[in-house]
Amino acid sequence: MSRRLQLRFPLCRAGLWLLAAALGTLSGCARPELLFPDLPPIDPLAEPTYGLSQICVIRPHTLAMLDTVPIEDNGHLVGATRGPSYFCYAAQPGAHRIEIVEYKPRPTLELKVAAGQRSYIHLRVGIGRYRLAVLPEDRVQEQLDKCEYSQLVETPNMAVYTEAPALPEPSLARPVPVL
Repeated sequence: MSRRLQLRFPLCRAGLWLLAAALGTLSGCARPELLFPDLPPIDPLAEPTYGLSQICVIRPHTLAMLDTVPIEDNGHLVGATRGPSYFCYAAQPGAHRIEIVEYKPRPTLELKVAAGQRSYIHLRVGIGRYRLAVLPEDRVQEQLDKCEYSQLVETPNMAVYTEAPALPEPSLARPVPVL
């Protein structure tokens, strides 16, 4: 092989990597768009809107800082975190199934909320493992101080909801026997 071909081959390989990276960027990778506003649109410590409850997901960890973690409540995308951040949303009173969207099996937390109730969920980040757990109210302020508010504004092929409906009551879902 001539010296001239040996010099060109590494450049061609580097050129292909750059082309692949550019095409990935231009194709609109499926990464959700987050804003980090200076003033949170929902105060995590304020009373919820009348007749609703408020759920806040708090991720105070710097591990996997660039990983965006979308969260669903009863199948509705309600927000996402990236790095140490949190978000809040309104929830109808009743049963809620909160899940991390992009992981198999999906980490899940089931929660029942009442009107006027505030609930805080700790999104625990580990190496290759994410968990959801209820955060006690006495630890909320400490965890919020480590975070900034994240607002999910755009995501490919999924609508973002500001209010999550409750699951139907099992007793209402059963057919009523006819006499």
